[in-house]
Amino acid sequence: MKRIKKIMVACDFSEYSKEALKYAAELAVDLKADLIVTNVINSCFAPQNRDLGA
Repeated sequence: MKRIKKIMVACDFSEYSKEALKYAAELAVDLKADLIVTNVINSCFAPQNRDLGA
C-alpha cells in the first residue's frame, strides 16, 4: 500500500472547518505527512456582468 505523503485541508475558520483542520493536523503527525492548509473565502455574492474593459 502507498504511503500518504501530503494531506490538504480547506479552512474558512468556521467551527466545522476548525475541527477538520485539527483532525487533519493530528492525522498528518500520525502519518508523518506534510499538511497543506488552504484558506477558503465564502462570498455571499458574486460580481455580475462586470465590465473588465476588454
